[in-house]
Amino acid sequence: QGLLHCPDAADLHWNLALLLLEQGKWEEGWKEYLHRFDSSVMNLQTHGLPQQRPPRLNRIDDIRRGDHIICLGEQGLGDEILFMSMISDLIAEAEKRGVTVQVDANPRLQSVFERSFPKCTFRAGSGSPKPTWMCPIGDLGSLFRRTQEDFPSHNGYLRVDERRVAEIRQQLKNRIGAQQCIGIAWTGGSPRTHQRYRQIPLNTFQPILSEPFHFISLQYKDDTDEIAQLESDHGIIVHRLPELTQAKDYDETFHLVAALDLVICVPTSVLHVAGAIGKQCWILVDDHAAWREASADDSISWYPQTHKKFHKAPQAEDWRGVIEQIKQELTR
Repeated sequence: QGLLHCPDAADLHWNLALLLLEQGKWEEGWKEYLHRFDSSVMNLQTHGLPQQRPPRLNRIDDIRRGDHIICLGEQGLGDEILFMSMISDLIAEAEKRGVTVQVDANPRLQSVFERSFPKCTFRAGSGSPKPTWMCPIGDLGSLFRRTQEDFPSHNGYLRVDERRVAEIRQQLKNRIGAQQCIGIAWTGGSPRTHQRYRQIPLNTFQPILSEPFHFISLQYKDDTDEIAQLESDHGIIVHRLPELTQAKDYDETFHLVAALDLVICVPTSVLHVAGAIGKQCWILVDDHAAWREASADDSISWYPQTHKKFHKAPQAEDWRGVIEQIKQELTR
């Protein structure tokens, strides 16, 4: 109704996009999602572009042999990891048409992206071709995920170094023994990205953390005080590996997650890390779920083989019901 009165209001288009994507109305949602950089919410990162911006790629059929596409990373680490699930589609189309692709990725993600997509360029140099087209990475949805049937039934799309994974597994075995190791993350986002719906006090997980497993913190923020309080209150130890979870190169977090048996988390970037490498992940989802986690069932369209959602009921005052569900699932 607002758009009837203000058809050019970018913030209204942006919010409509989120509503449509939450409902799985992909083609309609992506069309509105194109307005995100015109809104007051988001900026287009253009540090990999020349001062004279190339046109934005809206249709695959517009590219011609010899063109060069620069795909621009955007938003948070988790968003960029999620959107990279579509880069193979772009590479395949580019190869058919004799086109090259460069990805302007977050520096913390370059290592894992370079290993996973050797046919892309990730570090622009003096010899890099001038881009013919720019494509913010979220725009790939409008090109390749227009219907539910367009989502592939994959089991991961990013590669880890198996030698590094084996090293971390040995490190965990030496430090805490041979029991199964489960990663846990209990906060995500920032005040402007609905943090209040993406955080649960660590003490709330006490019934789960009492199960006979070793739990590893996957928090990217300092978790010292909460973990110390948990041990003081309940005698429960959650192991910290900040040299991996808070490393400058996020590749270390990928390898830690790959070394674990399961991830349990709220919506945060490790959700996408797990999905990108095919690791089983259980997600505690508030009834105010964002479009990335929204679906009609307990799966997630982006990670159909690995992820399972545990929903907090709309009228529930706390997370006890969800925690009990997960405890029963772990026991089973």
